[in-house]
Amino acid sequence: MTRRMLIVWAAAALLALALAAPALALTASVRVEASDMTLAPQTVVTLPDGPVTFRDSDGNTYRRDFPCALAATAAAATKLGFTWSAAYGGAFVTNIGGFTSLPDWSNGWVYMVNGVGYPVVDAAAIDFPLRDGDSVLWAQSPDSTFSRGSVALVLRTNGTPGGRGVALTTGEDLVVTVVGDDLAKVNSQADYERFGLSDPTQLETPDQFRPVPGARVHVGSVTYLADDNGAFTLSAPAPGTYRVWAEKFMDDTTWYVRTPQLLVNVADPLSLSDAAVAPNPFLPGVQKPVVSFTLSRAAQVTVRVLDAGGKTLWKRSVWRNGGAGSVTWSGRTSAGRLVPRHARFEVRVSARDAWGRTTPVSALTLRSR
Repeated sequence: MTRRMLIVWAAAALLALALAAPALALTASVRVEASDMTLAPQTVVTLPDGPVTFRDSDGNTYRRDFPCALAATAAAATKLGFTWSAAYGGAFVTNIGGFTSLPDWSNGWVYMVNGVGYPVVDAAAIDFPLRDGDSVLWAQSPDSTFSRGSVALVLRTNGTPGGRGVALTTGEDLVVTVVGDDLAKVNSQADYERFGLSDPTQLETPDQFRPVPGARVHVGSVTYLADDNGAFTLSAPAPGTYRVWAEKFMDDTTWYVRTPQLLVNVADPLSLSDAAVAPNPFLPGVQKPVVSFTLSRAAQVTVRVLDAGGKTLWKRSVWRNGGAGSVTWSGRTSAGRLVPRHARFEVRVSARDAWGRTTPVSALTLRSR
């Protein structure tokens, strides 16, 4: 191949890449609740926003022209490592994680999307087209008569929501309320319109979920019983991290899907003390101010430097262990420009732990010379 031909071929390849449409994708989440355990916590997966091909654990291949609920399940299985099987071309899921239905047809697998199932969702998971942001829930139904209603339990607690769960301060009570999401009703106006519903009673938003009396509330290894209002209070739990969830046995009218497990952390307030900056004053380009502090435990420390007019010149967030710590500023703005001499700055220091607890902001005055 001549040099000229190579150049022409390369140019054509680059043009083809430039003109190629970007691959579109959507994200969805999948959670799997078996009869006596959580098989898969809520897991985010990505699917092509177009034709999909996927396999079950027996090696059977399935194809659809659109991203479907079963494809999302297969992606979650691959991501988390659980098995699944289906029959009749994927129309009937027979096994997830080794859990199958019993001879009387109880504990068969059913699925819901965005908190609604049959009869609103009246299609096999392989035939249900997903939209970006959809949430798929699989559960084993203990109702062999197929006549009872179904409710997904929802756990509500006090405390401060954080990155890992909920944070409580030592000495604070844990207050839990169990409410129910009727799986025969949609949870949003968008889904009400999506499914073409016309009966207003088929719309139940989360603020309308009703308390579920008599649910069993698990806090770590201890089980408690919610009252007639679906409520339970644990007085001042000891410091530590607890897994909290709720479930309820099937009754004459309803079977229930357990809640996701929620992590609750109980600890003393986070503190940042002894904040200081040195040298002060400093010589830009020669000296680098060091912001020092003491943390009561590991946390993300944020240092922000502002000019005299309150404009942020530089910001840095870093994790530091408990005890004495520091962050060094180069004396330059975030754009890399050296700050002027004979100027005044304000240095603000704060911290946030993994559970969302924050400290007050410590403000320090810094000058350049």
